[in-house]
Amino acid sequence: MTLTQRFNWFFLMHGVVTILTGTSFLLFPQIVLLLFTGQGGPDIIVVTRLLGAAFLGIGGVAIGTSQLTDLTARRVVAGAFTLASLAGFTVSLQSVLVGTTTAVAWGAVALYFALTLGYGSFSLQMFQSKKPTSDENSST
Repeated sequence: MTLTQRFNWFFLMHGVVTILTGTSFLLFPQIVLLLFTGQGGPDIIVVTRLLGAAFLGIGGVAIGTSQLTDLTARRVVAGAFTLASLAGFTVSLQSVLVGTTTAVAWGAVALYFALTLGYGSFSLQMFQSKKPTSDENSST
């Protein structure tokens, strides 16, 4: 599998997981809040739904990027997702360590960690290559 194929798969999986997460935030905000924080309220339910809407957009961008052939566009999106994932990892880890979330939030920590490593790795590889298919002869 080439770098481009692996990257396409990673973008696609990120998009699917993010859309599923966003949908659950939109449709079941109280359940999501209870799982992650053990509490909820009308104000935070609105914020949870807004976050769900944002996740739908992020998922759409990830899926759309998996179909792009423009290397510059892919680099920009991968770089942005690397920074966003690193921020998500930092915030989710801090919230678990200080006790503001339940143990379920360790799943978010793991997911953001995987996204940070994945996008960081792909970003470095893409910035080093001149063409999106420069590793056609390599396999994993």
